[in-house]
Amino acid sequence: MFSSDADGRFTFMSESMERMTGWRPDELIGTHFSRVVEAGSLPEAGMRLGPALEADPTSEQVAHINLEGPDGRIVPVEVSGRSG
Repeated sequence: MFSSDADGRFTFMSESMERMTGWRPDELIGTHFSRVVEAGSLPEAGMRLGPALEADPTSEQVAHINLEGPDGRIVPVEVSGRSG
């Protein structure tokens, strides 16, 4: 679990995300979510979790993407987001 601000910068990261990806909170808080999204998943993440949330902030958006750990490990995840 994580939270981000309107600009896509991490504001919170749970211990489970650290265990899953290998990133520590102090490495990510304040950085853009694209830092952990595998390059091939960036279009899906951007489409589902950016403009879609802005267009309808009350609806939940779901994206199936790959995260990339600091060691290059790929972790497939389902990310659900809601604005506000």
